Amino acid sequence: ILEDNELTRNKLIRVIKSMKQKVNIHAFSNEEEALGFALTHRIDLFLVDIILHPTKRNDFSGITFVERIRECPFCAGGEIVFITSLAGLEVDLLHRVHCYDYIEKPIDDERVKRLIDEILTRGEKATKLPERMYFRNDGINYSTDVAEIRYVVHQNRILYIYNGKECIEVPNFVAF
Repeated sequence: ILEDNELTRNKLIRVIKSMKQKVNIHAFSNEEEALGFALTHRIDLFLVDIILHPTKRNDFSGITFVERIRECPFCAGGEIVFITSLAGLEVDLLHRVHCYDYIEKPIDDERVKRLIDEILTRGEKATKLPERMYFRNDGINYSTDVAEIRYVVHQNRILYIYNGKECIEVPNFVAF
């Protein structure tokens, strides 16, 4: 959890601890400490406030934090859920930094629980999908576990598949 407001941060901690699933929670009030931790630990889910410095004009430091996370191959696969009181940014954020979803302030306990449960159990629900995906590039076959795929980007005829451990690039990919 990266949230500057202590009351909101503590509420999120309480909500998550009240869930049936037991998860390790690491909460931070500033992005530098959170980034340092994320670079040295495997994080499956980030809850990130968009505005971490409310006294600064045009502050979107939470978005900047996520962009930095996405640049790191070790961290890039963690799901992102933004915490926001800003209406209208949701669609842009979902696409730009591949965030899974967002939580609006004031925090709705049931929505938080539902989202976290959905994210943490989606691997269990993905059993209907094929177990592996295969790609061919320059005569070499590549594969990845479907359940490990966090997100996929198609840009400039290159398919980028992020699976939490690495980014697989499939050049000359044409999407229909």
